[in-house]
Amino acid sequence: MNTLRLELENVVGRQLIRGGIVFEDIAIVRVFVDEEDLLEAVDFDGALVCFDELKQSMSGSGNYLIFTCACGIAEDGGWEGVAVEMTETTVSWHLEAGSRALNYCFDLTGYVASLEALGRTLATNALPLEPGQVVFPDSFIPRKDLCRVPCS
Repeated sequence: MNTLRLELENVVGRQLIRGGIVFEDIAIVRVFVDEEDLLEAVDFDGALVCFDELKQSMSGSGNYLIFTCACGIAEDGGWEGVAVEMTETTVSWHLEAGSRALNYCFDLTGYVASLEALGRTLATNALPLEPGQVVFPDSFIPRKDLCRVPCS
């Protein structure tokens, strides 16, 4: 089982460059899987996290656009969504990042707790969250009938 940790990074008094775009005075969501910051991982260069989609993934199995290009246009970064499979005790992510197929499995209770805690932090944060707007891929289908490889 993988571990998930979510953090809100406030970018104040400095610049953050993602995908060649300069950001200042904003907040972004950082996703750590097994203590690896996915935004710093190979094939996540220029990516940002769509918190609304991440939050929606608590609602059940389906396809969610959890990652997008820093410009907000998912197809620019090659993002097509994360296939989320939820059971009574686990949440699995299946996605392609660049040339890699990635599969993660999280404890459901911890997953929900992490997302709810981040939601509370966002509710009191004064900075705008990036990406502010997201353009979904033309081929995006938020399927709720996904059946993927379950957690082992």
